[in-house]
Amino acid sequence: MRKRLYIDPELQFPLVLSLILLVTGQALFVGWGFYKAVEVARQWDRADQAYQFFKVLLLTIVPVVGVNFAAGLWISNKIAGPLARIRRALSEISRGDLEQEITTRNTDLLQTHVQELNRMAQTLRRLIYRDRGFVEEADELLSRCQAQLDQSDGLSGQAKTELQRLLDGAKSRLSIINAHFLKGRPKP
Repeated sequence: MRKRLYIDPELQFPLVLSLILLVTGQALFVGWGFYKAVEVARQWDRADQAYQFFKVLLLTIVPVVGVNFAAGLWISNKIAGPLARIRRALSEISRGDLEQEITTRNTDLLQTHVQELNRMAQTLRRLIYRDRGFVEEADELLSRCQAQLDQSDGLSGQAKTELQRLLDGAKSRLSIINAHFLKGRPKP
């Protein structure tokens, strides 16, 4: 269970403020609408008053529902947009493409979260490119060892076979590691 309700001010404050303003505005509008409905109901002796009463109720409720729908879409878009871009980028990163950079609009929420994910991807990219360089260096050293082994005549058949097996195993493992590195090369 959470110990605090107010965890992320950057995200929660705009949402809470929007909801407070929306609910306050709607309460005033609904209060005005019901005041008009009660006013119409006091003159119930006229034939058109039932029509007027329901018209006032309808003109009060329909805008509230419409505003709630529009506000819900607007607020959720400010969160869902960045989340969708984060999901797409994470999917590409999980496939090995660390060149992903998540962008946001100025009005989007979750800006800090996106910046942190971009920083994480940048760190992963830097570390993997560094390690990829190490793997390529090790592969080059193993190739040199292979060339030396091929040229050496002083080793017995069994020793040469064992060294060949070890070199082949190491190169095989390096090729597996290399295959799981990034799809492309680092950007210049």
